[in-house]
Amino acid sequence: MLGRYLLGPRIGHGATATVYRARDERSGRWVAVKEVADPGLAPRAGSEIRASTRLAHPGIVAVLDWGEDDGSLIIVSELVHGESLASRLHGGERPSDSESLAIAQSLLSALAHAHENGVVHRDVKPGNVLLDADGTARLGDFGIARLSGDVTVTATGAVVGTMAYMAPEQARGERAGEPADVYATGIVTYELLSGQNPLIGSSPAITARRAAAAAVPPLADVRPDLPADTCRAVDAMLAREPDARPEAAQAGAMLGAPGLLRRFRAERALRITANVAAAAALGGLAAWLGASLDPLVSLGAAAAAGALAGWRPRLAALALGAFGVLLLAQEALGAAIALGIAGLLALLPMFGRPRLLFAPAAAPALALVSLLPLFPAAAAVIRSWLVRAWMGAAGVVAVLIWEIASGSGAGMLGGASASAAHAAVADERSPLAALGSITDAIAADPELLARAAVIVAAAVAARPALAGPEASRIMRTGAWCIGILVGFALTANTPIDGAAAALPACVIVLVIAARPWTHLRQRPAPQASATLRDPT
Repeated sequence: MLGRYLLGPRIGHGATATVYRARDERSGRWVAVKEVADPGLAPRAGSEIRASTRLAHPGIVAVLDWGEDDGSLIIVSELVHGESLASRLHGGERPSDSESLAIAQSLLSALAHAHENGVVHRDVKPGNVLLDADGTARLGDFGIARLSGDVTVTATGAVVGTMAYMAPEQARGERAGEPADVYATGIVTYELLSGQNPLIGSSPAITARRAAAAAVPPLADVRPDLPADTCRAVDAMLAREPDARPEAAQAGAMLGAPGLLRRFRAERALRITANVAAAAALGGLAAWLGASLDPLVSLGAAAAAGALAGWRPRLAALALGAFGVLLLAQEALGAAIALGIAGLLALLPMFGRPRLLFAPAAAPALALVSLLPLFPAAAAVIRSWLVRAWMGAAGVVAVLIWEIASGSGAGMLGGASASAAHAAVADERSPLAALGSITDAIAADPELLARAAVIVAAAVAARPALAGPEASRIMRTGAWCIGILVGFALTANTPIDGAAAALPACVIVLVIAARPWTHLRQRPAPQASATLRDPT
């Protein structure tokens, strides 16, 4: 092709174009060659493709060369090793929320660069987005969508762009400019976050009517769990009137609000931690309370809990509680029933948010390694202060249940109080009598309620202290840690012991807030790999 590109295997095929992997015999470089079989297209392509060759952005698949060969338009571009976003959406593992936001921001950044250089894409859709080996989104096919000039119908009568991603003005046959690219990116983002394209109907006619009317329900209607800022940003991109939509750079800034991607990553880490905590808690219960059980049984139960937590979290939470009750019932039936009811009551408020049901299971594990303050710090990923308060209170209940069942103090009860509570309920078959013994043991530890209040207050304050604006994050985190240290010092037998118990966790929280590792390696800004800018 064009006297220099040796075609290899076909790597893509559409209604009017075929893409080949090819080798540039002048440079030895592997490239992608697109052959568009439209004899009348090449003469109209010059200005558009020349404009596209000026684009140099890490989120754009660079156009390297172009020309006419045997009546077909030939466009040469970078060869991206990876799958298209369309393939990922319809055949592979769907991107997570954080990956979806990263993809959307990459597309908007690429479009902002293109718009600054006077290039409008007009055909943003998953099929034109390539995910390279690192998962970075690259927008391709610049220089194709506007080859027919300022109208939206080609010489063959085919509508430019895919109807399901068209802006309403484009679907109505009007001139589509930069706002149309923002709208299409909004539809792609909506589909990534919701799992469905809101414009696709049961027939092409219905899809066309929805596209022309911009009939898109608010994102919050289908994903009420998403942050309100994210939903507002996507909805703004999908405004019916072009003038009401943000520019590409503005939309990227809205989606990249400080801490938003970190929050998604933190929530994903919390979900993973919840599954691990479920398995660890179940295995720990088996090892601690059921020493007579076969170790393989304990290991199998732990693995089953982790798998079940990822598949059916509500069922896994109930199974975890039931297994713990059965194990404790071998030694203290009354206490098992009383503590089981207490645990169920603690979990009931969050049955509508099943991923949080396992969060309390992490509190005993952290308490056992003297890192209990890390538990309320994890509440920073939760937006609602009521849910953060629940998380702190449920963690306190989980630690108390663990201490009474095991007989060892782990952060709430002192060692003597925990041993006394465990001894008091041993061999007790009446739940009411066991509950009375537990209440007496708790009442004998006057600092318990005060320490519980400190943990709940720390969980409520975690988000404004640890997840607020980056400029003052270290100062706010330091204030939060001082509050924890003072609270633990005032609720311990001796202030020094209380502060020492909270200090390791506070050091970890401060290190995470400072993020010193971000300064260890500064990567240079990625450069476009296009090298052939002059098609001659």
